[in-house]
Amino acid sequence: MNNKIFKYSSFDVVVKYVLDNLGATLNHTNMTSRTSEMLAREFELLREIRPKEKCMCYHIVFSIGYRQAEHHLGGCNLHLSDYDYYRLARRYLEQMGFLGGDGIHKSQYLIARTTGVDEEDLHIIVSRVRMDGTIVSDYLEQQRNNFVVNRLNQEFEIENCLLIGY
Repeated sequence: MNNKIFKYSSFDVVVKYVLDNLGATLNHTNMTSRTSEMLAREFELLREIRPKEKCMCYHIVFSIGYRQAEHHLGGCNLHLSDYDYYRLARRYLEQMGFLGGDGIHKSQYLIARTTGVDEEDLHIIVSRVRMDGTIVSDYLEQQRNNFVVNRLNQEFEIENCLLIGY
């Protein structure tokens, strides 16, 4: 399993890239907006609470690819439902600290999905700034991320498929 973290200072480019350029379908969000322009604005409004902080925008991508049975890792053609992708994303956000506690201790996020010939991708765009103004820690984030993704691979029985986070 491969894992990589992408962080950005602005939400505008990332949200528009995922929803407009990639044509991803918005699966779920805890924000009121539904268009890429309005979602980006809503993210940026909360980001203004912590204007000096950098890299507040995280873009997490989970890819489940297709492999032929002859591949040295074995075949893989796992397609998750929208609901299972939503559950996977929520579990990831909870375990990484983005959705801890009640409503004001949660981060803004959106979950979108793209489907291609060779893979299905789940895109999560999430803010490190929580609604109460606190920030999700990035201390040892790669190690925490790897641990969480390994647990999700087991929980969703996709350890033989490629699951890439961030």
